[in-house]
Amino acid sequence: MKRARIGVLAVLVCGALASPAAATQYTFSGQFCTGSQQGQRDDLVYNSLGVYNSDGTANASDGVYCPIGGIESTTVDVTAARVRVYDATANSNVYCSMQIRTQSGTLYTSATRYSCSTDTTNGCTTDVDSGTGYYGIAWTDPLNSGSSMSSVMAYDFSCQIPSTSQGGANGDSYIIGYETTQTAS
Repeated sequence: MKRARIGVLAVLVCGALASPAAATQYTFSGQFCTGSQQGQRDDLVYNSLGVYNSDGTANASDGVYCPIGGIESTTVDVTAARVRVYDATANSNVYCSMQIRTQSGTLYTSATRYSCSTDTTNGCTTDVDSGTGYYGIAWTDPLNSGSSMSSVMAYDFSCQIPSTSQGGANGDSYIIGYETTQTAS
């Protein structure tokens, strides 16, 4: 009887180890985003809503990198990703792409997506549809990997935020937060 229990336990443990990894969602505040160029950092302002571009120059936008944490593994599959934004400009969109850099230096970049009023949940593939309000910019399988990326060194969102002067009476455009769904292989 004892031997039978051990055999069943061994089958259960081996079966659990062989099953695929569960997807985990990771969420971050826009306050984790940093300037994408040394000189641009001074124009970024952080508050309880996230990060915005305080540059008063017309038509100026600042780039930010939003680092993605999560599964500590060199083999990661990001199955979904979303950036949450407030776009205050009617004539210029917040836009983002996702990037993964491998240990060999290869850079994989997703398609760029834009905040837009026709798809407030997922964003648009072009920047022609401007509007103001709270938007999601989202990807399913953002890097079209189809399988896990190996030797991942760093991954992040790269976004452009229109300046305060472009928001006018609507205020500032923000990166409010971002999230990913990941599995490790």
